[in-house]
Amino acid sequence: MQLSGRLPFPDGSVDAVYASHVLEHLHHDEALSLLAECRRVLKRQVGVIRLVLPDARRMAMDYVASVDPEAVLRFNRGLMMRPMTRTRGPRRLYEALADLHSHKFMYDQSYLTRLLENCGFKEVEARGFLESRIPEVADVEDAGRVLDGAGFIVEALT
Repeated sequence: MQLSGRLPFPDGSVDAVYASHVLEHLHHDEALSLLAECRRVLKRQVGVIRLVLPDARRMAMDYVASVDPEAVLRFNRGLMMRPMTRTRGPRRLYEALADLHSHKFMYDQSYLTRLLENCGFKEVEARGFLESRIPEVADVEDAGRVLDGAGFIVEALT
């Protein structure tokens, strides 16, 4: 499914949207459009959006607190903004066109909370691993994406 256009669901027809480590792969304006689309397709007042993202604040704090000369390398790997070396040959064209794997914009919990509120979502709050209004969240949530500082979770209602 393409995330940069209209989602293929009728207005107010979806119970929940779950996205783990997705928004950071979109440019900020694309993320705003996707959030608006999620709000459009979610059922009014009961539709749940649950977002799991890498935590830019945690990465920055870990970097600043470290005295290890290699800390900057870990910080850059965590940000995943672009590869450290330029790709050569035909693969370079593919990566330039697809550009799916690098991060385009990094978030922290407070900014994402404000962003969701500005998009019209209600009851926006941080959640823990498997702590959700979505009954089937255990079917999709991956501990490796959240625990031990790997990410944070924000959940909201329409």
